[in-house]
Amino acid sequence: MQISPTRRVPGYENYSTFQPAFLYQSLWDVAVGLGVIWAARRFALAGARIPLLAAACYAAGSFWAESVRIGPLPQVLGIRYGAVGDVVVFVLAAVGLYLTRPKPTPPARTYSRPEQKTLVDDSPGDVMSI
Repeated sequence: MQISPTRRVPGYENYSTFQPAFLYQSLWDVAVGLGVIWAARRFALAGARIPLLAAACYAAGSFWAESVRIGPLPQVLGIRYGAVGDVVVFVLAAVGLYLTRPKPTPPARTYSRPEQKTLVDDSPGDVMSI
């Protein structure tokens, strides 16, 4: 997209076109919404797992969109605050998804009765079996 020279960020006066990061972020958000709806139905997600999946996917796309933004944004250790926040949200959501995963159910126990033993062996060749 084109930005007039008077509105360009200092240091970027020589460039006439810029990436529309807001458009990329918006398209990603729509894709995440549709993907989460599909995943919730396909994998029978319930409870806190749906918003945790949405948060993890949102953070992944937002981290990428943060990389194409320009301008004097606050940074910590050379990384923009928004990117740091996205990493934190992604890690917390991934941990939450792990902790809320369905636990495997143990197999049902089957009890068999012990075989009843007879005290006297009645064989057909025995005199008493007539």
